[in-house]
Order: sequence, then structure tokens, then C-alpha cells
Amino acid sequence: MADADDLLELGRLAVVGRLTRGVVHELNNPLFVVLTLAELLSRDAVPGSPAAGRLAQLQESGAELRSLLGALGEVARAPRELSPEAVAVAPLLGEAVELIRRATLRKDVEIVERCDDGGAVVTAVPSLLRLALLGLLAEAQEATPEGGTVEVATQRRGDRVAVVVRWACLPGADGSAAGDRLLEPVVAGCGGTLLTTAAAAGGREAVLSLPVR
Repeated sequence: MADADDLLELGRLAVVGRLTRGVVHELNNPLFVVLTLAELLSRDAVPGSPAAGRLAQLQESGAELRSLLGALGEVARAPRELSPEAVAVAPLLGEAVELIRRATLRKDVEIVERCDDGGAVVTAVPSLLRLALLGLLAEAQEATPEGGTVEVATQRRGDRVAVVVRWACLPGADGSAAGDRLLEPVVAGCGGTLLTTAAAAGGREAVLSLPVR
């Protein structure tokens, strides 16, 4: 059963999710106008001119921002379907890693990704599994010292596939994944288990294990 701190964190996350959806919507409207104007102006710009180059940069940056807003909106949106389906773990993990790299403030922490699961497919709700992967990566990155590395890998272990996340711990930290308790019901909804243990040199290792389809 969730304690008072867990309930407070759940409430905070729910509010943040709603606010994120609203912010994404509000940013998309002016971004659409900016990109439309940039497209119209680029048609009149002399090819190869400084103005054409600046407009191209504006369009490229705007497209990147629109892509990021779309990814954040997808994560923040409450899932409409909670029906399990076949999900390839490695591609979904790759999407989660890419989103964390783009959206996090911890640019000083590198995420190293390796997939060795033989293309394993599990039966899970995609939105729940994505949320579990993002939660694990975000917790690990926040707990890693400046200039550190978070290692994430998929491994085939018999009739299960494991997503293994390893990270060092900030000095003075207890080394635990603070979001484990909050992630447990999400992981359980995917039919999996989550175990966080001590790793080498005072680091931590979290293993998300899922039955292969």
C-alpha cells in the first residue's frame, strides 16, 4: 500500500502530467504560426543567401521542437487503450533513451545503450511499458554524478527479457531508485517485475524483467 510520501508524489505527477499536456498544446499553436511564416518567407528568399540560411535554420529548429513536443505530449497523455499487445522491447527502449537524451536537463550524464535480446517481443500495454522505461532512466540519470554514465541494456534470459539499468550514485545518496515503489504498479501492469540492487563500486542496478511472448 502506498504511504503518504508515495501518495504525494503520485498527486504531484498527476498535476505535472496535466500541466504538461496544456503547455504542449499552448506551445504548438504559436509554433505552427512561426513555421508557416518561415515557409512562406523562404519561398521569396534568394537561394544561398544569408536570409535563406537563417530561415532554413529556423525551420530545422522548429521541426525539432515540434517533434520533441509531440513526444512529451504522448508521454503525458492518459492512455486511451490499456489492452496488452505484442511489443518489441529494444525499439521501445531506444525511443525512451532518445526522449530522455533530448528532454533532460542532465546533459552531463551520458546514456550508453546496448541491445542483446534477439528481438524479444513481450505482451504489454505499450504506454505502460514506455512509462516504466522512462521512469527507470530518469531516476538513474538523476542519481548519477556529474560526468557519469548510465548503462542500459536488454538481455534475453531464458523465457524472459531483462532491461538492465546500471548507474553510479551521487556522494551521500542512499543509492536507491526513489521511484521504485511508484513504478511497481506500472511494471506489474506489464506483467513484469522490478528489482533494484547494489552494483560494483557503490553503484546500483535495476532489472526490469518481462516474460517473452
